Amino acid sequence: MQPATAPMKIPDSGRTRHLHVVAGACSIQGARRDVNEDRQYVSPEINLFIVADGMGGHAAGEVASKFAVDVLSHELARIDVDADEKEIEYRVHAALDRAHCLILEAAPLGSGARPPGTTVVFGLLLNHRLYITGVGDSRAYLVRGGSIERLTIDDTWPDTLFHLGQISADEAKQHHMRNMLLSALGMSDFDSNREEIRAVDVYDGDRFLLASDGLTDVVEENHILEIIHKNNDPEQAAEQLTREALANDGGDDVTCVLFYVQSDFSGEPPVSPSPTILKRLKSLFKPR
Repeated sequence: MQPATAPMKIPDSGRTRHLHVVAGACSIQGARRDVNEDRQYVSPEINLFIVADGMGGHAAGEVASKFAVDVLSHELARIDVDADEKEIEYRVHAALDRAHCLILEAAPLGSGARPPGTTVVFGLLLNHRLYITGVGDSRAYLVRGGSIERLTIDDTWPDTLFHLGQISADEAKQHHMRNMLLSALGMSDFDSNREEIRAVDVYDGDRFLLASDGLTDVVEENHILEIIHKNNDPEQAAEQLTREALANDGGDDVTCVLFYVQSDFSGEPPVSPSPTILKRLKSLFKPR
């Protein structure tokens, strides 16, 4: 996988540049599931996007993913647009902890009951930076300049080994522990402080994908890139991605959230002063 190419900054950069976000989503129940345990949240108005993949079977996983989305959408929407990164990090960890605690409280009684849990991945856009966090194996991707870049690391032992350079990508895909999660909301040893909060500078033309493993386990990244790159409508791209996943396997629930970033910059780029004007201005401030 090639790294994303360096972005070309538009003339009106910084806070005066207003970014417009267009979003789409699609979620389909897998053939081997009794109910769709995935949940998603899409709000271009506050630039917040979430995907959660519940675990534990009906209704444990369904409850866990719902709690995760409800709590995170409420807590993250309250982060001030001018908050610094330290404040954002604190608020994100607090939101994850709150969701985790509510899921633990909802755990079914009885020794035979499977405890609820959920993976989650979300993106929050604040002042031209996208803050991304993934817990479990739901993923975030950036498509920019004809390349696709994965923004999250799966909380699995094989993916950890891959990013440490100990095994290859193919070995990670075939690893016998690839479906065993090291972290998820609802797991007894979950620690939000271990979860990375990644900040990505956002530019005009960027396209982002959040997805459950129902997509990424069965559709190759190059094919994901192809579908997103050729679809200018994020809703259509999300629908096509879920159809591809079902055609390839169809067993697991599949959820895709896509949001495309566009600039509302209008007007001509600023014109540089001519050499004659610059010379005249310098003469005005020349020491006497």
